[in-house]
Amino acid sequence: MKQLIILTFSTIGVCILTMCAPKSTAAKTSSAPGDVELTAGKTKFPDLTLAELTNGYSIYHGACTNCHGVKNITNRSEEKWVEVLNVMAKKAKLTQEEKDAVWKYIMATKLAVKSN
Repeated sequence: MKQLIILTFSTIGVCILTMCAPKSTAAKTSSAPGDVELTAGKTKFPDLTLAELTNGYSIYHGACTNCHGVKNITNRSEEKWVEVLNVMAKKAKLTQEEKDAVWKYIMATKLAVKSN
């Protein structure tokens, strides 16, 4: 009887952990942008620098994800990201430069994932 109870609780625990585990996606980035994102981003923003991408990454993985968690960047269209950034940049009190850096980071990431 004890073994049945232990087995039951173990099974329930595994099910709960599986359901709560983060879903892995290519665009849920946790590493800083590099050459792949820079090259992809330059197709949309020819003057893009790695410093801008890194700044956008830092803001996104700081101010944005502190409240909202890391999102799959590719799940939203470009138009939807414009809406989100216009609203959230005001709430987060981002400067225009910071908002632009986040925008470029998001677009470069989307383009990099799309090209793979």
